[in-house]
Amino acid sequence: MSPHILCYFSGTGNTELVSMLLAEQLGDASLHRVESILSTARSRTVLTGDHPLVLLYPVYALDAPPIVYRLLAHLRRNENEDVPNRAAIITVPCDPHTTNSAAVLGVRRRLGRWGCRVCYENQVVMPANVLWSYPEHWNRQLLE
Repeated sequence: MSPHILCYFSGTGNTELVSMLLAEQLGDASLHRVESILSTARSRTVLTGDHPLVLLYPVYALDAPPIVYRLLAHLRRNENEDVPNRAAIITVPCDPHTTNSAAVLGVRRRLGRWGCRVCYENQVVMPANVLWSYPEHWNRQLLE
C-alpha cells in the first residue's frame, strides 16, 4: 500500500488534531501543514502520483479556507507532473447543524481538472469553538 500524504490547514487546532490522529491510525502517512508547503517550494517533493493525497481543512462559510485554494493554485502553477491520481477530502466543521458537501465542491473541481479522482469525502464535526455573550437578564433566566 502506498504511503498517504496528509496535507492540512488548521485555523484553531481542531484540524491539526484530526490530522495527527488520522496519521497515527494510517501508520504510513506523512503529515504536512499547508503553510509549510506554500512557504517552501516543497510541493514537488511532497506530492507524487503514486501516493494518495488526503486534504484536511476546516469549513469557512460553507467553503474551503482561501489558503486551501492558494495551495491548489500553487501546485497547478508549478505544473507538478506528479499530481496524485486519487485524493480524499476531510472537512472539520464546528457546527453539526449547517454542515453539507458545499465545502468540498470547489476543491473537488480543482482536483478533477488535474485528473485527480476524489475517492473519499467525510466530515469530522468538532464542538463549536465560539462563545456568545447574552444579556445579563437572559443569563439569570437560563440559570433559574
